[in-house]
Amino acid sequence: MFSDSVATGALHGRETVVGYEDLPGVIDKVVERVRMATEPTYTHIFWPRVDGVSHEVGTGHPDTLREVAFVDAELGRLAQLLPETAT
Repeated sequence: MFSDSVATGALHGRETVVGYEDLPGVIDKVVERVRMATEPTYTHIFWPRVDGVSHEVGTGHPDTLREVAFVDAELGRLAQLLPETAT
């Protein structure tokens, strides 16, 4: 979805970029990548929904707050699933 965006190209240049359709799916990919890694890795997740919704309806709108809660829950899930050695 975002793998061909201008922002992705600017951030990552020629690095490997993996596209994704939803946040839970990308969280699962990151967990798998970290668990399978034989050397240190770096992963950048770009999820624009909070910014996009807040520009549409405002930062205090229930839709924005739902997006923030969704991202918070997924980041919590990521923290729970990653090995203790991950930072």
